Amino acid sequence: MAELKTRQNNASVAAFIAAIEDQEQRSDAHKIATMMRAASGREGDRPIVGFSPRKQNISIYFTRLDNVDQAVLRKLVDWSIQYVRRKYSTRK
Repeated sequence: MAELKTRQNNASVAAFIAAIEDQEQRSDAHKIATMMRAASGREGDRPIVGFSPRKQNISIYFTRLDNVDQAVLRKLVDWSIQYVRRKYSTRK
């Protein structure tokens, strides 16, 4: 099995987000972190859901599909596909 890259540390989430170069992505990451903080309000041994602002996109992770409202996830996937097709005039 591959070794986990994410490990517990004392790094500041706010400082990490503030260091994101792209202004729009930094704003998006701040909004997601705020949503997650409001929904949880506490810490645990591992996250139920997490995100990673990467160069090209923001990736959202969850531990199990059972932890997600699958109807909402389906709507999000459908909306995302439609949005990208409209924005970039991709094939249908």
